[in-house]
Amino acid sequence: TRAVVLSSLAGASDVPVEAMQILVSQNDKHLLAFGCVPFGSTSATDFDPMLIRWAAQDAPEFWTPGTVVVPSTGNLSSSGFIRVSRGSQIVRALPTRQTILVWTNSHLFSLQYTGTVDVFNLQELADNISLMGPRAVISANNVTYWMGTDKFYGFAGAVETLPCTLRNHVFSNFNYNQKDQVIAGTNEGFHEVWWFYPSEDSEQIDSYVVYNYLERIWFYGSLARTAWLDSPLRAYPQAVGYDNILMDHERGIDADGAPMEAYIQSSDFDIQDGDQFMLTRRIIPDVNFEGSTANTPALDFMVKPRNFPGSTYAADSFDTQPVVQSSVNVYTDQIWVRARARQMALKVMSSDLGVNWQLGSPRLDARTDGRR
Repeated sequence: TRAVVLSSLAGASDVPVEAMQILVSQNDKHLLAFGCVPFGSTSATDFDPMLIRWAAQDAPEFWTPGTVVVPSTGNLSSSGFIRVSRGSQIVRALPTRQTILVWTNSHLFSLQYTGTVDVFNLQELADNISLMGPRAVISANNVTYWMGTDKFYGFAGAVETLPCTLRNHVFSNFNYNQKDQVIAGTNEGFHEVWWFYPSEDSEQIDSYVVYNYLERIWFYGSLARTAWLDSPLRAYPQAVGYDNILMDHERGIDADGAPMEAYIQSSDFDIQDGDQFMLTRRIIPDVNFEGSTANTPALDFMVKPRNFPGSTYAADSFDTQPVVQSSVNVYTDQIWVRARARQMALKVMSSDLGVNWQLGSPRLDARTDGRR
């Protein structure tokens, strides 16, 4: 059955001629419109971005409030409307387990079915918050997460700001003129929430940031996706890029026949807050290559030393410190390296076909050392 315009159905009454977003309140079967033309108007020029209207119960074609009978059900109309009081426009509405969350450009509200004469009740949950765009919000594990204009938020009964180690990386390299393109998605198999966004020099989505809500860690990368769906009805999350090709994610260990480049890098570590130089001599790796299809899967361990917080990892003018790199496979017990600096970082990476790996708890043999 093809979709038809609601106003063309038998018994249709006062259907909004324009609406920003519609959704169904699942528990009570009301169709709601968020940001729409007010009751009594048939002109799109009367559009009210802060108005919420709903149709009669089980009658999506009937929007007339008051003591009137709905022709398709024979019941009195439960249609009605309410106007959001704070903000200048509704950005998004999202149904959750117990309520419908409604974001304006400055506040968050809860819209709940009451079953009384008022039908729905609107309650303010938080003020002075933001939402980057209409698709920048998603629910996972009974918690709602969203990207604001300068921070990330979570809601599980109360609004909280998520501590984000990548906040500066994301929001200082963001094209705010294209913020409505941002999309959010979940990867439930790995306890992740994804946000795809356009970087500062891009007119299209080219970057992503991921929050693992189980381990409370963040990571980022470059990827162009315009839609994302993670459903228990499918074996893998599905996404679409700008080439309009539907792709399975998390399927296989390569990138559609090409090597999957992957890495993880620690933050800088030091001895006595960098007051002492550190000499690293040995690394004991802890890597699992289970699931690899390569005959001899391997990856690289890299020690990245530097002497000053603002310098590069390669060298400085006083003491040349090379980046030390060594290959590791399933038979590698230890790696002998020699790196001296005030602070270092450890990077583990792979870029070959058929390599699947999981990092455990590697050990570094390091001691205080003088500087020659």
